[in-house]
Amino acid sequence: SSDVCSSDLASGRGKARLAADRIGAALVGGGCAVERISLPSLDGQPGRLQQGFAAIVAVGGDGTVRSVAARLAGTGVPLGIVPAGTENLAARALGFTRPVAELGPAMADAIIAARTRRIDLGWVEPAGGARVSFVVMASAGFDADVVAALAARRRGAISHASYVAPILRTAVAWRAPGIRCAEDPAGLLSGPGCLVAANAPAYALGLDPARDAIPTRSEEHTSELQSRQYLV
Repeated sequence: SSDVCSSDLASGRGKARLAADRIGAALVGGGCAVERISLPSLDGQPGRLQQGFAAIVAVGGDGTVRSVAARLAGTGVPLGIVPAGTENLAARALGFTRPVAELGPAMADAIIAARTRRIDLGWVEPAGGARVSFVVMASAGFDADVVAALAARRRGAISHASYVAPILRTAVAWRAPGIRCAEDPAGLLSGPGCLVAANAPAYALGLDPARDAIPTRSEEHTSELQSRQYLV
């Protein structure tokens, strides 16, 4: 079987290209056969990552990880992560934090030995829209509006500074959306505010809106998806 480096060249100001080169070499050196596939080339090929690969290695930021994880959901094909984005929240939550020089050999050993663990993948189903997955978190409110504003104008790699203008533009005219909790018949948790559904505790800049969220599963522990609602 082969292993894939899937690279999102829009992530991390070019870090993804260099990281993909390094992890590919490390995996080959560790005894893996590597086929490199770019993320855009997967459009229109829904089963491409399931064609005989022992594992998939996503190289990029959280957007790359989310996209690849959605393609692998329910297939049993393991996913490794090489962080090369701005925040790399999924990589941090799942322990892929070592430098590529150390991560490559360890990942090759894990792939050959078939050492894996199960994690949750969250799904959001917007009314009238397509189902969307998330690995770290999904939100409604100010944070979601800022991210949407940034995505609408994004042209290539971003940094923390890229968020300043969208934050300011959103803050000027922002109004809290109405939130209704289906499991709150008394309406105590419903009203204008922000909602965060988290599969992992950490968020950007060290914030942890759902500190008890745990993305991994084991025989002793069933993974938890935690939600937090902030009324304004």
